[in-house]
Amino acid sequence: MRGRRSRHNQFQQRTSCAEDELCICSGCGYSTIHVKGRPCRNFLCPVCHVPLTRSQNNSHSAISNSGKAKSKTFTPPKVNTELCTGCGNCVEVCPVEAISLTDGRAIIEEIKCTNCRICANECPVGAIY
Repeated sequence: MRGRRSRHNQFQQRTSCAEDELCICSGCGYSTIHVKGRPCRNFLCPVCHVPLTRSQNNSHSAISNSGKAKSKTFTPPKVNTELCTGCGNCVEVCPVEAISLTDGRAIIEEIKCTNCRICANECPVGAIY
C-alpha cells in the first residue's frame, strides 16, 4: 500500500503545473493560462489557428516586450443564441466552469473564461464562435 501511495504522489507532482505557465502561439504571441491536465497542443490559436505550445510566464515576457502579445486583445467566445440548442456539451467541457445554461441557451461568463475555446470546438451546431 505504501508503494502505491508514493507512486500516486509522484504522478500528482508531474501533472501539477505552476501558476505562471501559459499556452502560447509561436506565430502571433497570443497566450492563455495553461489548464492542468489539458495539453496546450490541443488548443488552437484563435488568431492564427495553429496549435499552442507550453511556456513559462518568464519566457513569455520576451514576447510581451516585443509588443506582439500586447497587441492581441482578449476576446472570449460568443454564443449565437438563435443557433444554440441547449445541449450542454459546452458546459461539460469547460475547464473553468465559465458556461451555464439559462433558458435553454449557453451563457459564457467573460470574467471566468480563459479563452481556451474548447467549447467552440465541442459545439455540434457551431453556435459558439
